[in-house]
Amino acid sequence: MQYLTPSHLRQVLDRHGLRPRQSLGQNFLTDANIARIITAQARAADLAVDIGAGPGILTLPLSDLYDRVLAVEIDERFRPVLQEVLCGHSNVEVVFADARTLNWREAVGDSEVSVFGNLPYGAAAPILNNLLESGPAWVSGIFMLQREVAKRLTAGPGSKDYGILTLAVGYYAHTEIVHRVGPRAFYPSPDVDSCVVRLLPRQLPPVEFDPFIRLVRGAFRLRRKTVRNSLSRSGEIDLETGETEVLLRQSGIDPRRRGESLSMDEYVSMASNYREMKGDAT
Repeated sequence: MQYLTPSHLRQVLDRHGLRPRQSLGQNFLTDANIARIITAQARAADLAVDIGAGPGILTLPLSDLYDRVLAVEIDERFRPVLQEVLCGHSNVEVVFADARTLNWREAVGDSEVSVFGNLPYGAAAPILNNLLESGPAWVSGIFMLQREVAKRLTAGPGSKDYGILTLAVGYYAHTEIVHRVGPRAFYPSPDVDSCVVRLLPRQLPPVEFDPFIRLVRGAFRLRRKTVRNSLSRSGEIDLETGETEVLLRQSGIDPRRRGESLSMDEYVSMASNYREMKGDAT
């Protein structure tokens, strides 16, 4: 399987006069061993998607593993780089688009996909949310994320890292940290550690995402307040304070608890009861 060595990567970037852009959070993986760890998580699928393809560090080995690869990159400066690196790999399609807003159903069609990506810190959450909420058929997601984001994805109730992102992604996926990665594995080296994180699809809860995430956002709007007060003041749900307390008690939740202490199942139960209380109005 082919991998870009650090020296080859530098040569390609120098040849095209390119430097990573801090504004886009570009820290390119240069450690082939870490790239192997990522590609070793690959699951069989019709199509592999590489989000934030950059100079093709993951795209190149993925083209040897899958019959079809879609490389998504926001920075059009890398068009000639990808043409050079992927020369002879006719099974790769490159799309220059913003993965935070890309219509994934249109991009991949009915294909079952395995998704990969070295995601920049500032864009990781909106990229993941857009990917999962737009609903393509996916079998796995293997992402390089800054450690702070990885901790948020895998946090449990009551921890300081547990929050809206944990639950928004957790609605769709089981998450697991596979490997911790130091700054020297990247060019340029970031100031923080990163992690390889694996997402696997979970059976969707028996309630729609919209009321679920509105309740989650409402409960975390005033994080240090009780869940009753936070929901009542959030503007996310159409209930009076007394109705909010009824909703919580129907869901088996003490109104004096804080939103950060509630589990996924408790938010699902609350969303289900909220739908019943509001009927078709939600």
